[in-house]
Amino acid sequence: ILMHDINESSIDKLENLSRELDVILKLNYPSILSFIKFNPTDFSNNQRQLILMEFASNGTLNDFFYNTKSKVLKMIGWDRLKQFIVIYGIASAMSYLHSHGIIHCNLTPNSIYLDSDYYPKISGFDFSQKLTDIQSKIHNRFTKLDRNATYLAPEVLLHQEFS
Repeated sequence: ILMHDINESSIDKLENLSRELDVILKLNYPSILSFIKFNPTDFSNNQRQLILMEFASNGTLNDFFYNTKSKVLKMIGWDRLKQFIVIYGIASAMSYLHSHGIIHCNLTPNSIYLDSDYYPKISGFDFSQKLTDIQSKIHNRFTKLDRNATYLAPEVLLHQEFS
């Protein structure tokens, strides 16, 4: 369950929540955590928006790798086949997102969940953006630069715009 605290003065949080829901509602892929329901209040009827997502019983990829108490790498049962399944699942989810014009922007081991069979499920779309939004930001930034910027990488242009 993803919870968002929203108060009257946080227009940015509402926009982020709206963007996240817009992305999540369009996604249907085996390696992406499935959307179940949105509720404008939490379980106690407080003004706290909830996004209910599919349950992944084995936690995050980060949880799998690290024991939270001792920070020791867990290697039990982590064979080549499981590694390949996780890597392939993540790559196919990213390919699916990109084919729908969505950039995740925050793919970390904490945003990759593992189901009961240790298949990966991507989540954490609160920073995601539509490719058209990023392209327009790059275009706007590019028009402000001189001709020497022709070969700058998009992430450099984006960084310059936000700094």
